[in-house]
Amino acid sequence: MPRGQSARADGPAPARYGSRITFYGWSPTSDYVAYIRERHRPGHGRRANPIDEVQRMHRQVVDGAFAGFGTMVGGDVAGWAAGHRYLFDPAPRQRTSARQMVFRAGGREYTLDLAVGEKVGWVLRSGDVVVSKRTFDTIYLDFAAELFVAPDRRQAVLIMHLDAGWVVDAAVYPLKLRSPRPDVDRAAGAPDSVDPVK
Repeated sequence: MPRGQSARADGPAPARYGSRITFYGWSPTSDYVAYIRERHRPGHGRRANPIDEVQRMHRQVVDGAFAGFGTMVGGDVAGWAAGHRYLFDPAPRQRTSARQMVFRAGGREYTLDLAVGEKVGWVLRSGDVVVSKRTFDTIYLDFAAELFVAPDRRQAVLIMHLDAGWVVDAAVYPLKLRSPRPDVDRAAGAPDSVDPVK
């Protein structure tokens, strides 16, 4: 997948309004991420023009959580990421059902489940371990997701695009991953084998 292509590209069909995240990678030191969030929303009034917003983000991630906005907000995010050798490494993934996706990272399998019943949200598990979970106020019809793993394989960001039918919401979730399995040669960067998303 080309650098900077977001999960939105192969996810829900375009909605009239919503957000899109374009990810540009992790710093080589595994503590910063660079991405752009674009929003297209209705104007204030029946005949008002739609409002477009662009946020250019360079954020610090510590122990699986955002720690601030880092050294840069705005500017040329793509150029900064390329110039500072940011790493763009999407985890191999497979969509196993309408509401489930499986990723592989550090020799481990991570299963993302979207819940749309009485409790609306998502949960990411590795085996029996819950890595992260969130709840929503909105019922979503479809989703797309990508997991971008830090070079040290101990953190990641999950980028999700969630389709409510008339609007697509986008979010970046930092995560602390389980320790890579000892038998995985991280230095060699051997790819994990999971069929790509169709």
